[in-house]
Amino acid sequence: MASLAETLEHWAYQVGKEVRALSQWPAVH
Repeated sequence: MASLAETLEHWAYQVGKEVRALSQWPAVH
């Protein structure tokens, strides 16, 4: 089982990718 820190780090990384993708979406399309 992953530690809480690892879980939060992974979650933050995934959310960060989504936010960057969404913020870039208007410029790409």
